[in-house]
Amino acid sequence: MVAHFCKRHAQRAAPALLFLRLTRPRALTTAFSIALCFFAGPFSYGQGVTGQDAKSCQLEPGKSVSVCFGTPPLEVDRCKQLVVPHFEVARKDDVPYYFTYHVYANFGDGDVEITDGQATFGQGSRPESEFLLTDNNPFSRKSLVIPFSRNGNYQIQVEIHAKGLDVAFAPSPIKQLQDSPVVRSIVVGVSDLKAKQETPVRNLRHADSDARVVRDLLVQLFPDSPPPILLTSDDPHFPATRDQLNIEFDNLLKTSGNECSSKDWFVFYFSGHGIIATDTNGTFQHYLGMQNLDPKELQSTGVWIESLLDRIKQLPAQNKLVILDSCFSGLSRQQSSKTLSATSAADKAIAGIHRSSKSQFVQQGRLVEPFQIGSPDPSATDPDANAGNEFAEFEGHAKRHALYLSATTADQTAEEGIVRRIPVTKEKPDFIFIPADQEESQPEDLKKVGHGLFTYLLVWKVESQLSGDFSFKEVLEGDKSLMRAAAPDQCTISFSDAEKLLEADLVLAKQTDSDIQQPEGVPTRPEGVPSMACRLTVSAGSSDAQNQH
Repeated sequence: MVAHFCKRHAQRAAPALLFLRLTRPRALTTAFSIALCFFAGPFSYGQGVTGQDAKSCQLEPGKSVSVCFGTPPLEVDRCKQLVVPHFEVARKDDVPYYFTYHVYANFGDGDVEITDGQATFGQGSRPESEFLLTDNNPFSRKSLVIPFSRNGNYQIQVEIHAKGLDVAFAPSPIKQLQDSPVVRSIVVGVSDLKAKQETPVRNLRHADSDARVVRDLLVQLFPDSPPPILLTSDDPHFPATRDQLNIEFDNLLKTSGNECSSKDWFVFYFSGHGIIATDTNGTFQHYLGMQNLDPKELQSTGVWIESLLDRIKQLPAQNKLVILDSCFSGLSRQQSSKTLSATSAADKAIAGIHRSSKSQFVQQGRLVEPFQIGSPDPSATDPDANAGNEFAEFEGHAKRHALYLSATTADQTAEEGIVRRIPVTKEKPDFIFIPADQEESQPEDLKKVGHGLFTYLLVWKVESQLSGDFSFKEVLEGDKSLMRAAAPDQCTISFSDAEKLLEADLVLAKQTDSDIQQPEGVPTRPEGVPSMACRLTVSAGSSDAQNQH
């Protein structure tokens, strides 16, 4: 890119040498620049270039003009599709100035000039008002309009014309600019339900670790996006509580603003107990079981599903993905009559109340056994059962897309346990599932590969969409190996397609007496949801993720 400077001066070298008026500062600089290009090697800087930060731009000793580029020197305004330069100009005696500039880009096939020849900024049309800029920041009153063409390496080259001073030339550092999709996400795992009551709470084994699995997956797929916000019940600093979740949503609303592309997403993932409770009118409500759940204070310690979806609706992303690896009332609707008549622990186990299920039940402020839905039409007494459909419909009316994925339909139960994939082939593996309530008798190495069944299969189906040429860390089963990459790093994945392919694998995995888990996917209609553009690293190495906190 810097070669354009010498080329540009070479094109005007003949007239400059013939009609050179050495009394004019610009002519002196032109002649000096030409000499540098011909005699000093491939390229040499003109006057006024420093490496100072733009916000503290000071004159270098012995110079009358200094240009200080910011960090970054250039960035993309995604909403306006513009290239935004960041630099300041220090001048002797703070004299007024204007500047000319060229912008170049390289898209992999040579430099291309983005501007139409040399452009001018801050120059008046009359000699007495030729120099219009007076602040160090030339864009304090008016922005520079540079169109963003496409992803590539960009550079701006400026010539500062300060009143009564020599012209200073400064090329910015070359900056790779990408209009990459912005994917913001909140990932929550609650294994330890510290409910405030006398009855021991049936905790989960793998919800916290599943949240970290999903966090790792998102970091690998979207390395240019902010790291996922991770809240888990085993993290004392960022716990999976209702108050902490509200803080994170508030922060997202404050910092969101550049999610203006049709490729941008917000992802919410939850692994833990679904809580179904009755209010004083006998109406059922669905809550996410946060780690400090108090059955007597559900509204202030749990997260009502309607409230959660309302918070997500407020976010500006054009696409929303909600993944819930929990279940609401699955056991109760299918097994309630059998459960209510059960008196012994053995009978209750037969009725389907086992450690591997991911639901809890609250009645009159206490955790209780599954209970009967009071109406033959669940929608009459359980309006939250339709929350996913209402959410997708709302986003559709707002001209956005949404996908609501639940681990199970309303009459089934979500489970966790040891899940192993038998690598027959990558395209068609076999699975073994051992429910969590049978884990104690299993070898220690197997216990380390426990997951929510829905989370495991969903992540697997997403990873299966990636070419084997890519380099990525297998986030399931603790496999840290990387496959070498020999392909471009751009990729595309679809959670909607992954969900649609789950049922066959669930049948393979659940070769037990328990019922087949049936996930539920609710997209906006009629067009559904788009695929997600992702980017994977092309070099082997660690992809360990870090919480953005």
